[in-house]
Amino acid sequence: MNARPPIAEVHAPKAAPSPAASVQDVTVSEDLLITGKPLFDSVSRQCSALTTKAYSTSFSLGIRMLHRDLREPIQAIYGFVRFADEIVDTFHHFDKVELLDRFKRDTHLAIEERISLNPILNSFQWAFWKYDMDLAHVDKFLESMERDLDQTVYDRDGYDDYIVGSAEVVGLMCLSVFVAGDRGQYEALLPHARSLGAAFQKINFLRDLQADWEGLGRTYFPGLDLADFDHEAKKTIEAEIDADFAHAWRDTAEQRGLTARTVNYHGFPIDVGSVVSLSLLNPNNRIPAVIVSSNVYANRAETTVLAKSCIDAAKAAGKKVAVVAAMSLSNRMFTRRIEPEDDRIHSLKDDEWNRKILQFLGDGRFGAVRVHVGGHDD
Repeated sequence: MNARPPIAEVHAPKAAPSPAASVQDVTVSEDLLITGKPLFDSVSRQCSALTTKAYSTSFSLGIRMLHRDLREPIQAIYGFVRFADEIVDTFHHFDKVELLDRFKRDTHLAIEERISLNPILNSFQWAFWKYDMDLAHVDKFLESMERDLDQTVYDRDGYDDYIVGSAEVVGLMCLSVFVAGDRGQYEALLPHARSLGAAFQKINFLRDLQADWEGLGRTYFPGLDLADFDHEAKKTIEAEIDADFAHAWRDTAEQRGLTARTVNYHGFPIDVGSVVSLSLLNPNNRIPAVIVSSNVYANRAETTVLAKSCIDAAKAAGKKVAVVAAMSLSNRMFTRRIEPEDDRIHSLKDDEWNRKILQFLGDGRFGAVRVHVGGHDD
């Protein structure tokens, strides 16, 4: 996988807030404080929440899955990046260059002064300071938005750098919220958050491929000829997306002490049962997926650690993950499509054991399943 471009050679220092000029000390009543800046901050955060709901139903619903304390800062980040993206992508009858330049200046002023009369930027500066975000990430994001003003084709280096600015640093802003000031946890999860941010952005590129080309004359994928876009080209893009998820999981597995690696060469003997399961559950490859072989090569304790590393990678992304376990599918005796009720394992003994497990699952007897697979009914 290509090395990631740097976010910034040197992290930009945060500007200290300018002290308010005053002629003399002024005593302000508590009643006025409740209706002053705190109220304005509250209204600003509500504006971010409204923006999130109006522009993305799916993202708005996804945020509801987070803990209540995390929703407002994530909405504040979304509102900030959404407005910048709207400037370059949709405000066609206005001076986009001037609007984005003004937005950049206002963003820096909001962070420096800790207030902005633009509620979206006021909400963002609140989250920026509360969760100790990095100004270099903000600048890198705005730099990528600026490229969208006139750049329509990307080579590999430009593409990788755009992914960093438009997605990875946004993931790191969110990571700052998730770790709530724990710098050790932040540093440990940083590479995983970047990989997952890149994967999600590439999914967006693929989803919006036609709209970007026909509406904006833009394509992000390097070397892609949309006049000759076929199934193989789509598969190549999807493989790159899957690789980002795989790298994130590998990193979290190694962090937990497992020896793990990703592979990328023709002819790798990947588990046939996993491929079959994936083709049945995800026939159009619309869902980002990672295939991992575990039970055949590892004991139960290692498999548990591997599962925990998957949870680590999912948490870094702020996403929910569905896990599907496939057992014994490599040992089927059929080479043609059959009815599900006719399916069975080649070994009669194994087939009998498998049907018993399925019966336990169907009856809801999960304790019996644990006992039969070598665990304990506790």
